[in-house]
Amino acid sequence: MTSEKNADERYVFDGHEPHAGDASDSWPENQKTRGKNFYILLILILLFFIAGLILVWQFLLKPKTAPAPLAYGKGSGLSNPVDRSLAESVPDAALEPFRVSLADSDALLQKEAADLSPVLVFPAWLKQKDLIRRFVAVVVNVAAGESPAAHLEFLEPKEKFPVLREGGGIYLDPAGCQRYDEAVRVVASLDEEKCRRLYVQARPLLEEAYKELGYPQANFQRTLIQAIQQVLQTPVVRDKIRLQEKVATYAFADGRLENLNAARKHLLRMGPTHLIRIQQKLRALAKAIGISVGALPQ
Repeated sequence: MTSEKNADERYVFDGHEPHAGDASDSWPENQKTRGKNFYILLILILLFFIAGLILVWQFLLKPKTAPAPLAYGKGSGLSNPVDRSLAESVPDAALEPFRVSLADSDALLQKEAADLSPVLVFPAWLKQKDLIRRFVAVVVNVAAGESPAAHLEFLEPKEKFPVLREGGGIYLDPAGCQRYDEAVRVVASLDEEKCRRLYVQARPLLEEAYKELGYPQANFQRTLIQAIQQVLQTPVVRDKIRLQEKVATYAFADGRLENLNAARKHLLRMGPTHLIRIQQKLRALAKAIGISVGALPQ
């Protein structure tokens, strides 16, 4: 074992190979150190050379390619970009239903709905009695094609229904549409996310009020969708609307308009600009509360 070890130690690479029959047991100590330093220097030179090749390839020779687009979706580790309009949306499950009886709900509704619209007249709307029952009755009337005027007497314009007489004909006076400016301004200003929250929390009360009207097995939201459909299906008439004078009122001269139900006729009298604003807001509110776009007229 000793002779083999000594033989191995004599073979230290320093540029020449010692003779196996050399009489000395080992090379001098400085010869070993010189051999080790040579190896280290050789390795450093090789590493430096390799690093240089990598840098040249990376910055001078490597083809330029566009970065791959980020993939969104399941398993990608990335989420879809945030829709800022819904960034503050609260999930339905996080909204607790109002714990109050239908008969005592007005005070709570007045408080919770106070910031739905910034229009100054809106608080006066909330002072009406039986807000939940009134809202449900309006929805039921409109869904059936009936005028909801009986439940919205506080919104009835003070001015009389104006007509325009010209060229031997009688027309709907466009100036009369201004009677609805304030009401439409309130509707158009409603905050959709806050309306959604209020709707979710008041849903049990809405269902209760709906059952009181004689619909024990029905779903209020289905009726709400029907009411929205009625409004969205009302034609927008931009031309002057000709009227026929009757004993105490007027009728639309165009049979197609006269054959519309009472709810749509009422909307027609508001004028095309107001009607469009109401339709746009209803679409947005319907989307906010989760009504499918496919359920609404296009």
